[in-house]
Amino acid sequence: MTTRRTRSISPSQIGMAGKCGWAWEHKYNKKTEPGKLGAYMFKGTILHRAREKWVLDHSLDLVALVKQAWLELSVGTPRHGVLNQYQALSAKRRNLLEEIMLARPELKMPERSKDYKDHPISKQVYGFEKRMAPVLARDEYDWEAHSITEIYDSTIQVAEAYQEKYQDSPEAMITEIKYKTEVPFVNRETGEPIHLQLGGIIDDVRVLVGDDGPIGYAVVDAKTYGRQPDPLKDWLQMVSYYIAATEFMPDWCEKAEVHYNPELPIYVGIDLMMLLEFQWYSVSGQALDTALEVFANYDAWREVGIFLPNLKSVGGECGFCEFRSECEIRLGVKPVQLAVA
Repeated sequence: MTTRRTRSISPSQIGMAGKCGWAWEHKYNKKTEPGKLGAYMFKGTILHRAREKWVLDHSLDLVALVKQAWLELSVGTPRHGVLNQYQALSAKRRNLLEEIMLARPELKMPERSKDYKDHPISKQVYGFEKRMAPVLARDEYDWEAHSITEIYDSTIQVAEAYQEKYQDSPEAMITEIKYKTEVPFVNRETGEPIHLQLGGIIDDVRVLVGDDGPIGYAVVDAKTYGRQPDPLKDWLQMVSYYIAATEFMPDWCEKAEVHYNPELPIYVGIDLMMLLEFQWYSVSGQALDTALEVFANYDAWREVGIFLPNLKSVGGECGFCEFRSECEIRLGVKPVQLAVA
């Protein structure tokens, strides 16, 4: 009699495993409590929380939703009081940056220009950051590499631009959809049947509309980084979403009270919020076969338990890792003060 075995898997697990085995080991095996979290993680959380409401109802104010998310997710933390004090100064800083951009549109980063650095408002912001540094040092997020003023203002700017561009676009059917679905395959070495349970959260599901009406359904994942999708994690995530959508799309339409047409195709989309760009993909049979192979290889790697570190940190990824301090302890790397000539 063959024993059925079910293993849970997610694109985020595979993405971390492909990037750094040690980070995966800390998060999923050892359940290590991370050190300070990167400020950009909080930025993504804020934009996702505000977007979740706005894509369902474009009559809402996305900027107000972003400000609300900042305060709601900061209650009881050191940053809460800092944010309350920064509101008025934030408006002045953003107005100054907008004025500089209008006067000098060739600038990509006006906050680094001499025009900004020499302005009194810039000096006020710097003074504010310096006064608040001891307070923010007690926060769960690391605000040293990326200041809270910079992150806060950038979320407001993204919300303003995003709302302006997509105000008249169709709204989503539903948002924040949790799914679990099983994908069976056979272990090539042992012949053992394994049912991989794929799980995740889809940011939104929508009907794609062309000039002559609906052209398909789409599952969408919003990204808050300023670059193109990653070929590993993002691609596998899209395939996982597609697998879930082929099973649950009728249920999702029923929940949203939208007529389901089985003849319409299903697409997956990536919403690059920072770039104000949507990318749509169709999923081929080859993509599904390749994804299943990756899932199976990941399952085998996980079972063997050989966890190698990221030996080539691209773009300084170790500096953004929540487990960097654990690696420093593990490696025994300690700076020393030497009196050398």
